[in-house]
Amino acid sequence: MRECFIFQKRYKDSKNAMVLAKCLHQRLWDDSPYQLKQLVGVGMVTAKALHLSGINSFEDLEKADPRRLEIITGRKYPFGNHIKESLASLPPKINIKIDEIDFRRQGKLKLMVTLTRLSTPSPPNRRHYADLLVGSEEDNLILFHEKIRLDEFSSPYTVTVYTSTIQNTPSNIKVDLISEEYVGVDLHEKFVRSKKVSAEKCRDGLVGDSGAPEIQSISRINNPRKKEEKLNLEHLSTDVYSTVTENLELCSMPTFNLFPENENENE
Repeated sequence: MRECFIFQKRYKDSKNAMVLAKCLHQRLWDDSPYQLKQLVGVGMVTAKALHLSGINSFEDLEKADPRRLEIITGRKYPFGNHIKESLASLPPKINIKIDEIDFRRQGKLKLMVTLTRLSTPSPPNRRHYADLLVGSEEDNLILFHEKIRLDEFSSPYTVTVYTSTIQNTPSNIKVDLISEEYVGVDLHEKFVRSKKVSAEKCRDGLVGDSGAPEIQSISRINNPRKKEEKLNLEHLSTDVYSTVTENLELCSMPTFNLFPENENENE
């Protein structure tokens, strides 16, 4: 089923099919609290006991003390050492990094995806495969897909992806590294490219940091010139104040007659 979705370039359907296939194989959902059941020597009873003690993931088990694990599960020495040694059978830890490369071609986005192996590879008798999936959420389109072997690829491994973008619209690109066998070890990274704003608008203060026009509040204020005149008049004497007030009133009156007299009426 997933091969059909990959052939059709359907990103979300391919991703869901990959996760569903291994969940059915392991009889565990991706968000199950009993993921430790996938290790050799750990059954459902042991997984439930570890879950009640707050050890729910492989990272928690790696940090736990072997003697404490034996007390929690009620098992004898050296069960704690054996269960921690079984972590070596898991896929190596991988780091995903997404970088945007300066690309001068308009309407195109160039991304560089880098995979780096952080831990030592598994024993030679163990082979771990994973699907590297790069897709666009808006278009539900697969941009890149490759099946790689996690313990053999040359680290760091770089992939260059090109995608078309619409001007002034955000772009969400997701990178998924989905393990073929184990549940709870998948990696998901997201790259969000916000819409661009011209430097001239930002410099002129027309657009804020968020890319949307800033709404400036405008309040109604009195004429500051009148306030200054009023403040200056308060320091004058009464006679001078009345004279200045009359002059101001005369200046505020119109210099023409609103209703001109008809010169022919008296004739």
